[in-house]
Amino acid sequence: AGSLAGATSVICTYPLDLIRARMSVQHMSHGGGMRHNFRAVFEADGAKGLYRGLAPTLVGILPYAGLAFFSFETLKIMVSQHYGTESVTAGQRFYCGVVAGFVAQSLTYPLDIVRRRMQTDGAHHHGKPAGPTAPLPPRKYHGILQTLRHVATREGIVGGLYKGLTMNWIKGPIAHGISFTTFDLLKRNFDIKPKSNR
Repeated sequence: AGSLAGATSVICTYPLDLIRARMSVQHMSHGGGMRHNFRAVFEADGAKGLYRGLAPTLVGILPYAGLAFFSFETLKIMVSQHYGTESVTAGQRFYCGVVAGFVAQSLTYPLDIVRRRMQTDGAHHHGKPAGPTAPLPPRKYHGILQTLRHVATREGIVGGLYKGLTMNWIKGPIAHGISFTTFDLLKRNFDIKPKSNR
């Protein structure tokens, strides 16, 4: 249910994420704003262009969420067993969430690279139009496996598929620690228990 909810949210908001990614790699002098980018993508690729890179995003949701929640719950059990307590403190929950986020991001990060490459493919050429008949350069990235191979071959595993991971290690795990801790404490304080089948 959680993965399905996440996938639905991603599908509904994906065009905005794509436009944001494209604008982030364009030079300000190109004058490409949100409206211009929407129009440029639609004219070049049609409606499907607004969803370039959606596949690796959806493929990454299941392992990412699964790894994060599995790691978090497993770490909580390990901590409670280590200290011989029935529950873990808020601080321990936070650190479990941080480690869970670290694990999930590290193992699924290449899919994030694929998503960004497919999103921004050709974005540099959608600034100020060169003319109505100016041909667009051919796409470099066409699918998940092709993009993974292309990046790994041209840029290497560490320098390509894991480029920028250290910055994600600063933001992501901390965000996971906060969100997991908040969720767990709210669930406990409101005494939310899974419904039993009757």
